[in-house]
Amino acid sequence: MLPRMKILVLVISCQPNRPTRQRAILETWGSAIPQSILFLLAEGGHSGDQLSGTRLELTVPDAYDDLAAKTWQALCFCHRTLEWDGVLKCDDDTFVHLERMAAAAPFFGDYQGCPLPGSDGSDGKPAYAQGGAYWLSRRAVGEMVQGSFLDHASRPWFKGNTRMRKLGERHYREQTSIEDMMVGDLLQRAGLRLVPDDRFALAPFPSVFEREELLTTHYVRERGMRLTWLQRKWLPHPILRFPARLFRWFPGVGTPR
Repeated sequence: MLPRMKILVLVISCQPNRPTRQRAILETWGSAIPQSILFLLAEGGHSGDQLSGTRLELTVPDAYDDLAAKTWQALCFCHRTLEWDGVLKCDDDTFVHLERMAAAAPFFGDYQGCPLPGSDGSDGKPAYAQGGAYWLSRRAVGEMVQGSFLDHASRPWFKGNTRMRKLGERHYREQTSIEDMMVGDLLQRAGLRLVPDDRFALAPFPSVFEREELLTTHYVRERGMRLTWLQRKWLPHPILRFPARLFRWFPGVGTPR
C-alpha cells in the first residue's frame, strides 16, 4: 500500500477575482477539502509574501502579464515554507475533483499534465502542460525555483512569445510572460520531462462528474462551476440525469474566456 501523500492544491488567481472566480471555487469544489490536501489561493500585489488563511499573498505584480513571475514566486514560497509532497497548480477557472486527485497523486511522476496541441515536444522545443492544471513533485519544484526568476530574462517565455500570436490570443501583449511554457522549459533543462495525461482536460465539458476518469476541467466560468457542482447530485438520479447533462448548453457556461 502506497503511503499517504500531502498534496498542495495551488490556485493562481488575483485580487479582482475574489468576488467572482475565487468565490465560485470556495462555494463549490473548494468547499470540502480532504485532510490530505492543503488548499491555497495565490494573489499578487501585496506588501509581503505571507499566508492569510487559505490565501497566499505575494509581492509580485497581480496582472495577467506577470503570470509566470507570480507562479514562480508562489511555488518558491511554498517550497521554502510549507510541508507537502506534490502540488497541483491550477488556474481560477479550473474545476478540480479533489478526491480523485488524492487517489491518483501517489502514481504521478515529477511533471504531469495535458500538453496543448503543438506543445508536445515534437518540434524539438520543450514539451509543456497547458497551464489550466498540471502536477509537479516537490523535487520538480525544487529544481525549478533555483536561483532567481530574473536569471531567466533571456528565455523566450519571459516576455512575449510567437506561440501566442499563432494561437490568435485576443489580447496578445509583448510584455506577457508564458507561465506554462516556463515550467516545461525549466524542468526539461533539469532533466525532468512532461508525462502527458489527458485526465487534466483542456475544456469545461464533459465535466468531471460526466466522465469518471477526469481529474480537472478548464475554462470553467463561475456559473459553470456552480452547475458542475450541482451535477454531482443530479447525475446519479435517473430522472435528473438528462437535464444535468444539458447544463453545458446554458448561455455563458461552456464558452472559453
